[in-house]
Amino acid sequence: MPRVFLITGTSTGFGYHLVQEVIDKGDIAIATARNPSSLSFQNASTKNYLPLKLDVTNGSDIEHVFKEALNKFGRVDVVVNNAGYGLSGVFEELTPEQIRTQMEVNFFGLLQVTRKAMEVMREQKPSGGLIQQVTSIGGQRGHVARAIELSH
Repeated sequence: MPRVFLITGTSTGFGYHLVQEVIDKGDIAIATARNPSSLSFQNASTKNYLPLKLDVTNGSDIEHVFKEALNKFGRVDVVVNNAGYGLSGVFEELTPEQIRTQMEVNFFGLLQVTRKAMEVMREQKPSGGLIQQVTSIGGQRGHVARAIELSH
């Protein structure tokens, strides 16, 4: 029986390639992106693929995505939290808005999707599933954007 994958952030990079891999392996991919009309995958059909709009900072979008997934495929077996982006620069020069936006997407968005995934996976029969969090090496190791001189 094919597994149903719900993957966030699939317009480029790892998320995009993961959707293609899921389809190629005979499983079902629910590919989410802020602009799902731009998504295109080989061998995708209405039986193994569902593109949906998702901004992980929007609770209504999250509710809608899980509702559509359940309506179409009856369950969600794997949720891959891949949506996110890097923000680099000299710390003192980043605006509070830039930092807040990154936290909304990379942290709070992931939490909201995970909470909904747990709710859905507990309620479906049989219950259970897998939730995978994707991060980058940037979350573990910093890099120098440029040196600054601090005066005393």
